[in-house]
Amino acid sequence: NSFEYTNNTKDKEQINRATVGKGILTTDSDTTNLNRDTSKTQQITKDESSNLELYASDKSINALMDPEKALNNIQQSAKDVGLAAHKEIVENLPSASKGKDGKGDFIDNTVGTALDTLGTLTLGAIPNAENDGGYVSQIATQLFGDNRQGIIVKDKSTLLEAGVTEKDIQEVTLVKTKDGVKKVEDLKPDDVALDRVIVYRTNPDKSVVIGNPEDKTGNPNLEAYKIRLSAEDIKNSGIDHLFTNGMFNSSETAAYNQQTQQGYADSMLNYNQQHGIIGDFIENAQDYLALNTGATTLSTGGARQTGERVTQMTEITQGDLTVGAHSQGTLMTQNGMTLNKEELSNIVQNNPESKFLVGYAGSPVNHNDGEALVRDIYGGEEAIKSHIKDAKIADVFRSNVTPQDAVGSILGYQSAGINNSENLGSNMWESLLVAPRLFGIGGDSSHSYYPCVIGCGEESFTPQKDFYFNPNAPDKSNESPMTEYYKDNFTNKQGQATIDMNLLPQTDKSDATQTILNTTGGQQ
Repeated sequence: NSFEYTNNTKDKEQINRATVGKGILTTDSDTTNLNRDTSKTQQITKDESSNLELYASDKSINALMDPEKALNNIQQSAKDVGLAAHKEIVENLPSASKGKDGKGDFIDNTVGTALDTLGTLTLGAIPNAENDGGYVSQIATQLFGDNRQGIIVKDKSTLLEAGVTEKDIQEVTLVKTKDGVKKVEDLKPDDVALDRVIVYRTNPDKSVVIGNPEDKTGNPNLEAYKIRLSAEDIKNSGIDHLFTNGMFNSSETAAYNQQTQQGYADSMLNYNQQHGIIGDFIENAQDYLALNTGATTLSTGGARQTGERVTQMTEITQGDLTVGAHSQGTLMTQNGMTLNKEELSNIVQNNPESKFLVGYAGSPVNHNDGEALVRDIYGGEEAIKSHIKDAKIADVFRSNVTPQDAVGSILGYQSAGINNSENLGSNMWESLLVAPRLFGIGGDSSHSYYPCVIGCGEESFTPQKDFYFNPNAPDKSNESPMTEYYKDNFTNKQGQATIDMNLLPQTDKSDATQTILNTTGGQQ
């Protein structure tokens, strides 16, 4: 598989002089060139040596024969940096969590427990299994990204038809509690189940790679952590939704948010890894600055990965794609789509009857920026109407902000409601007062959970603007007023609303709002 070749050569040149030693010399000849110094009878005029050594491995030869493949290998290896870090953590980093499935040992239960605690106390500065390497792995992936691709479906057969093997499929019951989303087996006796979702998903420790399954570019040591599917597999599965989650989300929380925010549709999950508070904030800040300075080329590797996946799925579905994102995921989606805008535009505009929908929830991206990007992808307002009869921008792009959501209002400059900037000052002030709730201090945060408002379910149903997708709606319309959602999700045990619905725009104040005011005695 390799060879070596060595060639050593020497070049040497010299002159020999006619020499006469000491004494008196009598002659009629010219003695100008006669050498009288016996130590200089010979003079070296050239003395050079050269060494040529050549070593070539089979990889070097293959690279010379197929430079394009070699370049793809290098590029894919760079993209695999995050997955490589995850592999090392799963296989080698001690953690008490490994004991839950019977794989823990003495080291996991001692050193691992200490690492788990320190990783939390240092906000991710010290790596552990929970923060997936913390900021240590975040440094490497800041450029290349480490979003892990997965698939979330309701029916196991969908994954099998897509080519996913039985061993890579997990059934999981996700339970929403006051302390966040948990797997049903992790519930504690005092946990109160608020909602429950049952899904099938690809192994969250592995990443779905869409392409030619035989073209295994990248690090060969990572093959065990990849699920290779073809574009045809995805197309035949009927999956036409894509979702990117926000910061501090476990894979369980990300899967739950995908289901509820996309109306329980089967979807590709572009899982944005959590790396602890420090790592997630730095990544978030980079994308936020890139967006608001117009320097999207400085976006994180996660944003680039997101843009590539949106483009890939848009091509597979021929433009019929619903793109969803929550919180930090909307920054990655906005920057990623901006970087790939030209290619996305070509796909959508070359499929004149396609329905490309985008929904942001609790977004630090202003709705005007989101609207402008989606409008450009379609090719203008009139082009949107030609794709979907009499459609407006709010029919293809919606940014949903709950009252007193600090991320959507303070960072995104948006008021409560759909694509809304009315009463912005009031919403920002009220959001600032309850900002500690984002970190679990002082009550439930209105930023955590959102309903579906665009492209919901397998039929990609879009409710009226101030309504949300409710498959259990009393009138069988599959939609209910947003105020009903707030009533069900943001009312405490005493029947008092925990968010101020007076921040909603006037058009949102349906009879349902008055019902809530009556049941709470007018207390907000």
